[in-house]
Amino acid sequence: LQIAVTTSYLNFVASDGTDTVTVASTSAVDDDVWHQAVGVMRGTTMELWIDGVRVATGSASAVDSISNATAVLRFGLDGQGSNAFGGSLAMG
Repeated sequence: LQIAVTTSYLNFVASDGTDTVTVASTSAVDDDVWHQAVGVMRGTTMELWIDGVRVATGSASAVDSISNATAVLRFGLDGQGSNAFGGSLAMG
């Protein structure tokens, strides 16, 4: 999950290192209010949920075989691990 710099929309991104698929919200989430964000993969369908409402879906058929056992999952950093996220995260 990432927030787009230019639009402040929330993006749910899946990548297998070759292909990348992005599903995006249609409104900004930088409104100084806490939001629950959930990205779900159901087979080859990606779903983005914000505050309990499904706001976007898309096909992830290009990346449906994500199986890299040594892949790194990052929280609070961009895909390259170099840009720090200025917001906050909480476990619910």
